[in-house]
Amino acid sequence: MVGIYTDSNTGLTRGWFKPHHGKFKHIDFPGAQQTFPRDINTSGHMAGFFNDDAGMYHGFFLSGGVFHQLDYPGALHTLARGLNDHDRIVGDYNDVDNIHIHGFVFRKQQFASFDFPGAVITSGTGINKSGKRVGFYNTDTTPYYGYVFHDGTFRSIQVSGSTETDILSLNNKGESVGFYRDVSGTAHGFLLSSGKVTNLDVPDSISTIARGINDLGVIVGSYYDANFLEHGFRATPKGGSGGR
Repeated sequence: MVGIYTDSNTGLTRGWFKPHHGKFKHIDFPGAQQTFPRDINTSGHMAGFFNDDAGMYHGFFLSGGVFHQLDYPGALHTLARGLNDHDRIVGDYNDVDNIHIHGFVFRKQQFASFDFPGAVITSGTGINKSGKRVGFYNTDTTPYYGYVFHDGTFRSIQVSGSTETDILSLNNKGESVGFYRDVSGTAHGFLLSSGKVTNLDVPDSISTIARGINDLGVIVGSYYDANFLEHGFRATPKGGSGGR
């Protein structure tokens, strides 16, 4: 698992990594102000982003203990958000006007840009080993919706009755997770599997966001309790054993 936490001494965000049967380890891009690891594959390689002293965001790929910085050519900011078992990375970048945001795929040292049709903002958040991608987008006239991209075609995803839907991760089975907001603005986690949406709300929480899912169906994310404190969670299917 990978994630982030707020340092109580500095108030800054730092990354962490926890092996299945191990202890938490810090992840800090060298010289960064803050580090945000976002995904890990079965080889233990990671993707994420960090910000520097000037407040600029850059993507990174971490493999074998070595960080590699990722910057889309000419972009103002670059954020890597997901990767698959072939080290193909997805994310998003800001145009220099800082208004339009585009998705990208990074493979074999080459960037390829993509946009949901008609979108002002497109973000890539997950990719599996078959190349299926997920993320979220919005247009001038719509709120944030999720999408699934497969076989050259985008499919928009909106949880029924929601005012916002964001897909944040998927596994190699094609199952995806994310969150949606109801009419009151409360966030609820969800699992999308075989076209069916299942709600995921941590008991007694006031909001829940599902952020990752592995091939065993183990889901990780975060939630806020009644005192507005944020915590992580790990949800294992009945009879499941977990995994990375």
